[in-house]
Amino acid sequence: MLTILAAKLILAPVLIALVTLAGRRWGPEAAGWLAGIPITGGPILLFIAIEQGEPFAASTATAALFGLVAFCAHCLAFAWVASRLRWWAALPVGWAAYFAVGWPLTRWHPPTLIAALAGGAALIATALLLPRPRSAHVHVAAPWWELLLRMAAIAAVVLTVTGLAHWLGVGWSGVLTVFPTGATVLGAFALVQGGTDAVARTLRGMQYGMLCLTGFFATLAFGLERYGIAATFSLAMAVALAGQALTLVIVRLARRLTVNARPAAS
Repeated sequence: MLTILAAKLILAPVLIALVTLAGRRWGPEAAGWLAGIPITGGPILLFIAIEQGEPFAASTATAALFGLVAFCAHCLAFAWVASRLRWWAALPVGWAAYFAVGWPLTRWHPPTLIAALAGGAALIATALLLPRPRSAHVHVAAPWWELLLRMAAIAAVVLTVTGLAHWLGVGWSGVLTVFPTGATVLGAFALVQGGTDAVARTLRGMQYGMLCLTGFFATLAFGLERYGIAATFSLAMAVALAGQALTLVIVRLARRLTVNARPAAS
């Protein structure tokens, strides 16, 4: 029991710390893209599988796929409101959008394939609908306590969802698995440190990066009851990392095509 608790307190916070440091090195868009790795959802579903069993975790993974729609609602609401209001006003609007969309999703239990398609489509649509940056990225130094705040927020979500999973049920456990913790912390600090353009870059990178979660969650949903925890999580992580690499190649190719097309258009 103490070993599991220690793992909950260490695993996800260490992952978000690595993403934070990478973001400081390569910019907000890279931080958002790297946040698409199953930093929160992976540990949550792993501990749910250990504590509640493979069938419960498999159903939760399907609910998490559908829950990506609620995550996207938060990102859109926060980004557009942040273009006019400060972070402390934009965040409650984003959370309200998340719960307004997420609550009805907890009552629907679509097949895994339908849930995966819905989640993936929502991520792509959100990336296209987010505000467009108007200026080049300007690096702004982050306060020393930012990293600790991010790590504490992630640990709190992991402890809450896994500790209350049996009481919450499959629907809410799945939706809360993709609670916008990273989007909240990364988005708020991006707004404070770099303005609305930094928010747009961070959240757009996150949408593309989180496409890998559709493969990750779908693999868990299909495989946990058939192949067990160790084999399925290993395969799911491999699928997620392959998806991350693929999205990086696609995004970079799209940028090159856009840059090459500009002189011709003018």
